[in-house]
Amino acid sequence: MSNMVGLEGRVYVNSNDASDPNWVLVDDVKNVTLGAGKTLADMTTRSSNKTRMKKAAIKEIAPEIELLWDNESATHGTFRAAYFADTIVDVLILDGPLATVGSTGFRAQYEVASFTRGEQLEEGMTINVKLEISVKATHIGWYVVE
Repeated sequence: MSNMVGLEGRVYVNSNDASDPNWVLVDDVKNVTLGAGKTLADMTTRSSNKTRMKKAAIKEIAPEIELLWDNESATHGTFRAAYFADTIVDVLILDGPLATVGSTGFRAQYEVASFTRGEQLEEGMTINVKLEISVKATHIGWYVVE
């Protein structure tokens, strides 16, 4: 796959145990940002020739998913319930359909860090869900559909 547009991406929520996933398409997604970054440890010494030296330390994968507000949507309810009950949700974010060999993305079990409703005057109501990898995560990593 190459030269893709955001419209082709997909978000799935696991409705089963993490070791035996049953992926359910989240069909009310509007926008997704798969934020990935690293913290950097300062490794500067007196012999660094007056140059700050850094070393990658900890990776952080924190997706943000914008959904259209639909309080009857099962997946909307999954994110809302996980936020209020402090439970984790297993999420798979792909650049194409799960049924397409070669689709790639990221999978992890997340805490719902924020569940924010937007009510713009001339737009549909939305929910912005920010996810943070849970300390209880058992599957974290890049995912390739084979």
